[in-house]
Amino acid sequence: MHIRNLMLAGLVLALGAGTASATTIHYDGTFFASNFTGSPGGSPNPAIVQGTFSVNLDPTLDYNDVTTGITASLNLTVDSPLAFSYDHTTDQFTLGGSSHGAAFVQFNPAENDFWLFVHSFTAGTLNSEMFQLGYAQVADGNNQFFTPQVSGHPIDNPNGFAFVTATGPVATTPIPAGLPLFLTALGAIGLGAVMRKRSGALAPLA
Repeated sequence: MHIRNLMLAGLVLALGAGTASATTIHYDGTFFASNFTGSPGGSPNPAIVQGTFSVNLDPTLDYNDVTTGITASLNLTVDSPLAFSYDHTTDQFTLGGSSHGAAFVQFNPAENDFWLFVHSFTAGTLNSEMFQLGYAQVADGNNQFFTPQVSGHPIDNPNGFAFVTATGPVATTPIPAGLPLFLTALGAIGLGAVMRKRSGALAPLA
């Protein structure tokens, strides 16, 4: 009876200790880029790159080349699945092809690939910054094309923009904040019971 009372008391405390749930947020983005520079040369084709994306992420965590929770549409061919990275300390978001990582473009030999860097990602529609967009396309030869790196709000960047809007938390099922601790304690009680049984001193629960 004593052990059962302890278990019930612990469960009550766990359930009453508040709830914890993920802070995953859904973000929608629109981007546009022009004024490309070629390296080592060539003419950008297309001369304007634009598209949209949607992503689910927790802005308190870091992500590295994640291919889940992201969808995008743009007027470029990308051979590999899209991936994203996010640094919560600098609030930088990166979107690109996953074959060499979201932050890299393979251009010699060329692959159909691209990257997009957005600064101040969670700052809101008028404050998110398209820092740089670059791409390579097999049809253009071994060249990559990229915009100059500019850190500034969309109205200040002559090379394009990135508008990002948070549309709200992703639905999650809250769990009692004290439940993990309760389960840990329950495991300890069970281990103690096993030890007592082995010594021939196990008392009945009721």
